[in-house]
Amino acid sequence: MSRRKRLVAKNKKKKLRKALLLVFLIMLLAIVGKNLGVYVIDKVKQMNLSLAETQWGLLEEAYDSVALLGKDEIVLYSPASGTVELKVQPGERVAVGQVVAEIKGGFNQQFSERTIHKIKAPKSGIVSLEIDGLEYAFKKNEVTQMNYSQLQDRVKEVKSLNLTEIEQGAPILKIINNLANVVAVITTEGLYDKVSIGESYKIRVEDCGVINRAVLLDKQIGGDKEHLVIEILNYSDPILYKRLHNIELILEDYEGVIIEEHSLVNIDGESNILLIQTSGRAEWHPVDVIGKIGDKVAVRGVPLGMMYITDPDID
Repeated sequence: MSRRKRLVAKNKKKKLRKALLLVFLIMLLAIVGKNLGVYVIDKVKQMNLSLAETQWGLLEEAYDSVALLGKDEIVLYSPASGTVELKVQPGERVAVGQVVAEIKGGFNQQFSERTIHKIKAPKSGIVSLEIDGLEYAFKKNEVTQMNYSQLQDRVKEVKSLNLTEIEQGAPILKIINNLANVVAVITTEGLYDKVSIGESYKIRVEDCGVINRAVLLDKQIGGDKEHLVIEILNYSDPILYKRLHNIELILEDYEGVIIEEHSLVNIDGESNILLIQTSGRAEWHPVDVIGKIGDKVAVRGVPLGMMYITDPDID
C-alpha cells in the first residue's frame, strides 16, 4: 500500500532577515537592468535560488487499498428446466414486478404449447449476471463480525451467466439494490490509530471517481493486517458492477495553490511568499494557508501563473 503523507514545519525567524536582504538585492538588480523581468530571474538563478510557478492543485493524504464490497442483492432462480430468454440487459435498472426473464419449459398435456414461466423482479435495482457466492453472506450486520480473510474464504469463483438452457433451481440473474448503502472492507497498514469509528471520510474508487460520504463502521487488527469496514453512503451505479475495487482512502485534502512549505515567510504574523512581478520587482505577497501535508502547503489569495522564489533564505 503506497502512502503519500506530508507535514509542514514552522518557519524560523531568521528567514525574515535573510529574505528582506534578498528583496533588497533583487530590487537593486531590477533598477539597473534592461528587460527587467528576465534579468531578475536570471540573476536569481545565478544566486542558486529556485523558482516555481503558482499553480492550482490538490494536496491530499491518501492510502491505496483493495475494497471488497457488500451490497443488498438477491439472486433469482429458475422454477423449472427449460430455455431462458432474458428480457433485460446487465446494468439495466428494473422496477418491482417487471418481467426480467422467461423460462420456456416442457409441453402441456395436449402437447400444443410449451409452459412459459415469467420471472418478475421482487425488488427494484440493477441487473447483474455475475454470481460469486457473497450475495447473501456479505451483509452489513454480519461483516463487522468477521475479518477480511474470512470474507475472502467465502468468495467463490465469479460465474458470468449467459445461459440458453437452464436446470430447475439454477440461478438466472441477480438484482442489486442501487438505493441501499454499500459496505466495503479494506486492508490497510498504519491506519488503525489514524481513523475513528463513526467518522466520515472521502474515498476514490477506480472508474467511479471520488465519493464524499463514507463512514467508518468498524476497525480490526488481525495478524499483521488491519481491516477497516466502511459504509458508502452515496455512489454511482458502476461501483455495483464488481465485487472488488481499487480504492484510495482520503484522510485529508485541500485545494489551492500548492507550494513548498519553506517558501513561506512569516511577516508581522502573516504568511508571505516572494513573487516576481511583471515589472521585474520581487515583492512579498500575503497568502491564506488552507492546509498542510508533508512539506507542501495549500494556499489561496495568490495570483496564478506567477513566478515565486521557493527558497527565500540566504545562507
